[in-house]
Amino acid sequence: MRYQLPLRRIGMKHFFSSTALALLIGLGNLPLADHALAAATAPAANSWDSLQPDRDQAMASVNIVELLKRRHYSKPPLDDARSVIIYDSYLKLLDPARSYFLASDIAEFDKWKTQFDDFLKSGNLEPGFDIYKRYLDRVKSRLDFTLAELDKGVDKIDFTTHETLLVDRKDAPGSRPVPSWTTSGANA
Repeated sequence: MRYQLPLRRIGMKHFFSSTALALLIGLGNLPLADHALAAATAPAANSWDSLQPDRDQAMASVNIVELLKRRHYSKPPLDDARSVIIYDSYLKLLDPARSYFLASDIAEFDKWKTQFDDFLKSGNLEPGFDIYKRYLDRVKSRLDFTLAELDKGVDKIDFTTHETLLVDRKDAPGSRPVPSWTTSGANA
């Protein structure tokens, strides 16, 4: 007798938003492989400054949207409400602990909140790339700050100071604060 696991049912709402998010993330990450060699040979410049959506990625976006519209059995709408879900999911995927993007970043990105449906339909992947490049800037800033602190020497770190680190900030009150690593000479 064979043991069978019960089939897991996934709601269409979850499936469509996950599919659209995976598409956006996947297309945003593809150029990293193309530029890996350039990044290894380039001087200290940010390798992601040259990240731009190419024609194939834009065509893939348009084709996937059309396939979902025509072939998906429930024909879920790709509208402004779905765009908000895609936008929120993309930010949550990149910065789940809400520790990289600043409040000013989020305010800047909010202008695209209800437009991701239109961007995907038209093959305009620039906003997704812009958000991803900002994420890379913030990660690099954090890394540069950390390495600079370590270069000062471990003996310079005061371990007697009472400090706390809020790990799960999703329910933290107020807006995103400006972390110290963005104000101490790092490129913010």
